[in-house]
Amino acid sequence: MDILAGHGTRNSTADMSLPTITPPPPYAARYGYSKTKALSTLRAILAAPRIVTGYLGTGEGARLTCLNTLLALRKPGLTMRYYLTFGRFPNYLNPKGQTEKVQWRKLFDRNLLFAVMCDKLAARDYAAARVPLLCFPKLHWSGTDPDRIPLENIPLPYVIKPNNRSGEHLFVLRREDFDKAAIMRQCRAWMAAKPFGRRVGEWGYSQVPTRIQVEAFLSDGKDLAPPANYELFVYHGRVGAIYYSVPRLGNRPRRRGLFTTDWQVIAADRWRVKGFFPFDDDIPKPYNLGALVQAAERIAAELDFARVDLFNLDGEIYLSEVTLYPSSGFSIWVPKNAAPSARPPRDLDEQFGALWTLPSLPFWTCVRRGLLGG
Repeated sequence: MDILAGHGTRNSTADMSLPTITPPPPYAARYGYSKTKALSTLRAILAAPRIVTGYLGTGEGARLTCLNTLLALRKPGLTMRYYLTFGRFPNYLNPKGQTEKVQWRKLFDRNLLFAVMCDKLAARDYAAARVPLLCFPKLHWSGTDPDRIPLENIPLPYVIKPNNRSGEHLFVLRREDFDKAAIMRQCRAWMAAKPFGRRVGEWGYSQVPTRIQVEAFLSDGKDLAPPANYELFVYHGRVGAIYYSVPRLGNRPRRRGLFTTDWQVIAADRWRVKGFFPFDDDIPKPYNLGALVQAAERIAAELDFARVDLFNLDGEIYLSEVTLYPSSGFSIWVPKNAAPSARPPRDLDEQFGALWTLPSLPFWTCVRRGLLGG
């Protein structure tokens, strides 16, 4: 089947994962702007000595060292989180690895297409226009007034989420999950919250007005098990790697793997500050792998880098989401069976980073955006 052929679209989008506890609102939503700013200022003061001495040892030229240090002091939370995750400071102005280039994008890139991709509702329409046979979970409702959601009339199972946040969902899978007061409370909190991604600099989300959406929950069986997720990393219109994951549920084990576009195993594990996540190498190749690759490449064709998340359910391909800031740049792949270390090896991070050529921006535009924002 050529998924790029044909006409018309199925109904609406969703990004889906295992049911998780919705994280609390950010500091700004809980305590107000003044306390958030005070905490940021205190963090900058405390981090300044380590940041300054850290950049003096990077080996960059005097100008880059000075400006990287100024940017790091301007963004102490982002800088120290990167340092505490990887054991090194990010090179904002001359990035090499993929994780550093995600930080560069957050600080400097203001591509207007980002606002489309960070809006789950707009991304649905964008993808549907480019991949006509792409499928989407049924959209039951979307809007800005939670009181207007016809909760009693929506068939189970379904998921409620904001259109401009990542990893925040309410799952209503069975009757016992239905708690109207809790749903209303969470939806109102989403509508009142500060723009998602502001704390870690994910500019694209800040450009999207908040809406609530209610969509059908996709499942590959009677036990409401989420389907396998295919995350395709697309560089300049070509898929460079495919990350496969299926969550643990009941007797079904969790499985993860990293593959090339012809399903050859990439000998890697995933590294986060919490530790290693070993990958499997015996995951069966999907029979419609070519269609998955075609769909992702068509959706991300106008971007220099994006991760396109797809579900493959009964031979039909569903869009989950398009991610511009994967893991916010705080997770990397490392060579298989790498020695445990507080400072993970950079090999694969830089190999995949080499596939991504950043857009050309005037040097002082980067400095202005990094230091002054906007």
